Amino acid sequence: METGHRCLLCGTAGKLDCHEIWKYYEPGKDGRIHRGALCGVQRLVKLIPVCADCHETFHLGLAGIRGRLNIAMERVAALYRLSDDEREAYLAMVKEDWYRRNEFSWALDVSVVGASLLEIKPEWELQPDSSLSAKQKYGTSHTFVLGAPWQRKGDDEKRLFSIDAFLRGSESENIPSTHGNRS
Repeated sequence: METGHRCLLCGTAGKLDCHEIWKYYEPGKDGRIHRGALCGVQRLVKLIPVCADCHETFHLGLAGIRGRLNIAMERVAALYRLSDDEREAYLAMVKEDWYRRNEFSWALDVSVVGASLLEIKPEWELQPDSSLSAKQKYGTSHTFVLGAPWQRKGDDEKRLFSIDAFLRGSESENIPSTHGNRS
C-alpha cells in the first residue's frame, strides 16, 4: 500500500512480487562465528514490492538459468544508469559475492517478521542440532532459522530458535502450539 501497489524500482502497477532485503554477517577471517563451524548470519531487514522484471535483477543467477541474464542486466543498467564497464563490474561483483557466500552455511535471522509462524517446506530436513538441510543443485545446504516461530510443513512441533541461543550454541526452544498457522 505504501507504494500505491506499484513496483518500488520502476513504478509499474499490477501483479507484484515480494523481495527480501538481507544484511549479511560473514564469518571472521578465521572462518569461525558459531560452534567452530563456517557459518554466517543473514538478517532479513525488510520486504519490498517489485514487479517480476525488477525482481529478476536481484536474482541474476536465476535469470541466467532461465536464459534471461542479458535482459536482467539491461534492466540493471537502465535502473541504475550504469555504463557498459560499470555493468560488467557489477556482474563480476555479484558473482564474486555469490561464490564467496556459498563457501559456508548460513543462519537466517527472520526476527523482523515477529511472531508470525513461518512454514518450512518439507524437503528441508530437521537435524539434531536444530538446523535444517536440503539437497540443492550445488550440494547440501544447511541453515538455521532464527528469531521467529517456525515449523516444517506437515509437522506438529513448532520451534523458536533465538539469536542468543544460536550464539550460545543452545538447542532450540520449543514453543506452545497456540500460534495460528500462517495462510
